[in-house]
Parts: sequence; C-alpha cells; structure tokens
Amino acid sequence: MLQLSHPVPLKRCISDFRIPTEIQVCKRPPLKVFTAQYSTVSELSPAEYEEIADETLDSLTEAFEDLPERLECHPEYDTGYSSGVLTVKVSPEWGTYVINKQSPNKQIWFSSPKSGPKRFDFIGGKWIYSHSGEILHELLTDEISKAIGHSVDFTRYSYGKR
Repeated sequence: MLQLSHPVPLKRCISDFRIPTEIQVCKRPPLKVFTAQYSTVSELSPAEYEEIADETLDSLTEAFEDLPERLECHPEYDTGYSSGVLTVKVSPEWGTYVINKQSPNKQIWFSSPKSGPKRFDFIGGKWIYSHSGEILHELLTDEISKAIGHSVDFTRYSYGKR
C-alpha cells in the first residue's frame, strides 16, 4: 500500500483541478471534396491495372535512380525497386519514401516521411488521391524538390501529365 510522507487533504487536491472555460480547436482549412469526372480505377481490368501501375513505377524508379547523376543528393541517397515496391531513402534527416502497387484495390500506395500515407486511384489517366485531389507526380515533385534542395519535375514521367 502506498503511503505518503506528507498527506495532502483530499479537498485541496480536488480544488487544484480547473476545468477550462474555453477549448481551443485546431483551425484547419476545410478539406477539398474531390469529385471524379473521369472513369475510376474500378473500371480497369486487372491486366490494365498491372500494366499501368508497372509502367508508372518503372518510370518513377528510373527518375529516382537518375537524380544523383543530374543533381547533388545526400551521400546516403539510395533507391531500390523489387516486386512492385519502390523505396527511396533521401537522407537520414529527411527520411524514406515507399511507393508500391496494391493490386487487390487497384491502387498505388504512397508513404511519405513528410505528408504521411496516401492511396492513389487511377482516374482520368493520372494517379489521384481521392480525399484531396492530389496527383501523385505533383506531390513527388513538391516534396522531393524540397528534400534535395533542387527543382525536379516528376510530372514528365508516365501518367504524370495534367
């Protein structure tokens, strides 16, 4: 049994608790509601999805592998692609990106050390995050440009055009 060396009266303890009169709420801009104006990924056959996803990941792999040849990157910058999973370690400080196929859902899953996880559907010829309307290639352009301190453009690779 716990014993206090200097017991504090219960009345004193309860009176020390104060209930806030005002609760501050984090003010975020409202989420954009994205309405697809194009055919959705569910209309792709499994073979079409595999072909498009493979071409997308192959072209992104090539882009990430070519970056250190064109621009100065961190000495620990590294890429790897195997079994539909692309891993890009930008630097120990920035972190690692993972981009992979999710065949059962016909999606490309994206994990960013800065913006978190997202699931992209193939809509209107582009990979789009349906919760915000973000396009995979534009998000990569923005984040990787900031990460390496040089302007890069991923929209010029397969399925990245607006």
